[in-house]
Amino acid sequence: MANCKVAVLIDGGFLRVVAKRIKKIYDPDFIESFAHQCRGTDEDIFRILYYDCAMYSGTVKLPVSGNAFEFKSNDNWLHVLSHKNLFAVRRGVLKFRGYKPRKTPVAPTTLTDDDFEPVFEQKGVDMRIGLDIAAYSANHAADHSVERRYRLRSRAEVWKKSGLANGSCRAAYDEACSGIAGAC
Repeated sequence: MANCKVAVLIDGGFLRVVAKRIKKIYDPDFIESFAHQCRGTDEDIFRILYYDCAMYSGTVKLPVSGNAFEFKSNDNWLHVLSHKNLFAVRRGVLKFRGYKPRKTPVAPTTLTDDDFEPVFEQKGVDMRIGLDIAAYSANHAADHSVERRYRLRSRAEVWKKSGLANGSCRAAYDEACSGIAGAC
């Protein structure tokens, strides 16, 4: 009997938070290792889809002084990841949305630029995850029945199977699992 073929979909923004909580270095090797831990004993991975965006790069005005500040980033790690075996990187965009106070309530003293932190919003990643799930489903690559040649593993199942769903990651795991229907 042939092994079941599995596609692993990884939300990079979420995995980065989990890796930070368990004090792991977040790099392409960690991501690759994590993805391969998602494989069951009777499963073969036919594709690993990684969804994320590069860090923000651009010039913005600081909130108090109005001086220009340049955010610099390097997306070479996404390029390295995209060249790993079985990987496809689906990129969204990180948008700058302004600043928010680091502490609330705001102290009645004179404010400085250091009293604020930038706010970023990730755009397009969840849409790409949904489109890929829909594409696998439309092509009958995802099915609840075991007799299908391909199965699609949900994010919730990925977190649970990897062992990252326990200890300090339990709250993050519960948050990720709420509302996610498993495809396997």
